[in-house]
Amino acid sequence: MKLLRQAERVEPFVFRPWFDRLTLRGILDWFQPLSRAWSLAEAVDYDPADYVAGIGKPLPPGPGWERGLALLLGRAEEQRHEWVGADRRWQEGFFGADAASIDLVALEAARMGAADRFMNARSLFLPLKLLGRLPPLSWDIATPEKLGTSFDGAAADPVRFLDPTQATAKLRQTHSMIEGGVRHRWITAEGQSENDGAPLWARVIEPVDAVDPPTLVFLHGISMETDFWAGFNDAAMLAVKQGFRLIRAEGPGHGRRRAPGTFGGEEVLSTGPFGFINYISRHLLEAALLIAWARGQGGGPVGLAGVSLGGLTAQKLACASRHWPDAYKPDALMLMVVSGRVSTLKMGGRLAGEMRLPERLAKAGWTDDLLRRYAPLVEPERDAPLPPERIFMLLGVEDEIMPISEGRALARDWRLPDENVTIRPQGHFTAYLGLPAAPQPFFQFLQRIKHL
Repeated sequence: MKLLRQAERVEPFVFRPWFDRLTLRGILDWFQPLSRAWSLAEAVDYDPADYVAGIGKPLPPGPGWERGLALLLGRAEEQRHEWVGADRRWQEGFFGADAASIDLVALEAARMGAADRFMNARSLFLPLKLLGRLPPLSWDIATPEKLGTSFDGAAADPVRFLDPTQATAKLRQTHSMIEGGVRHRWITAEGQSENDGAPLWARVIEPVDAVDPPTLVFLHGISMETDFWAGFNDAAMLAVKQGFRLIRAEGPGHGRRRAPGTFGGEEVLSTGPFGFINYISRHLLEAALLIAWARGQGGGPVGLAGVSLGGLTAQKLACASRHWPDAYKPDALMLMVVSGRVSTLKMGGRLAGEMRLPERLAKAGWTDDLLRRYAPLVEPERDAPLPPERIFMLLGVEDEIMPISEGRALARDWRLPDENVTIRPQGHFTAYLGLPAAPQPFFQFLQRIKHL
């Protein structure tokens, strides 16, 4: 995480295609296995015997390994307990009636510190990695029949299904915290049904002296839990320095919305098309509510930006918004490292190949034709959802996860001006991570919003 916290200084030397290849290997060989080990511990309530059963492999012989595992799990449980307590105190303070007498800055620092340590407790499981005793990703790919039960009706009538005006949730905000000339507050939802899973969360960040500022709603990529990693500083924060109100939405299954016993974004991957469709369709409706909330605060126009999975969600939101009242529509759009052929992603791309996803999908009964049946729920339409001059793209020539050919095809279909499409000699990760050091395309997007 230190590299991400110092992106502007290291970009000229690090954020090149070799770093993309290294990052992908790190995700597959280290981050995902350690995350699964970390979340399995939570799932079995940190019980050593149940943990060994969950791994599926016995420990090496000898009492030392058993004692070591018990100590490891005990430390991981302490980190979780610390986070739960810090978050409880945080919610009592930020939602309570006595905020004026509470040091909210200290409460947030304690919450973030505990969250960061909880996330970094993954490193406790390194000995198991070296022993070859890490559990595999918890695959549970839904069959076409199961997916059909949930989404066949939606695919037949996506306009009705993707309609934020039908939402019953009411947005509630915390007290504000001011630090370093910046105001922070959080939004959550009340009244969501249990079928919606953990409620919406978003962090709102704005200059303390801003009067009716323009707003940027930002959607993150998979496993990016920015409210849980201390010191995370990416391109989105540049919007605040430019006088914007920034709304960082927390995606389903991430951060506070993570189901116990899973890691951030795991369900999107492990359940196959079901997780992918469920994420995009849910999150775009939540983002629409945040756009409407921002308009209700007064001020200028509202832009929408997304990176990777967040970009796929943003582009589908923009297309679906043709049928919505103006309050829910973004005024401008920026898509970073995206593809225009979303329904084929589960069959292609290097990440899918490395995870043997095509084989796993075929084994569960999936074909290309079946995947395309649900394209209306996730794929952008061929006509631009906004005036082309209001849509911006950032693509990487070396992107092996969402190949640039599909992003370029979408830009052509939407007839985006050449100056609105930035193509860099980078890959999926470095094209975005390198933005703080070379932010011209992002600033161009922000300036367009300001002048609407």
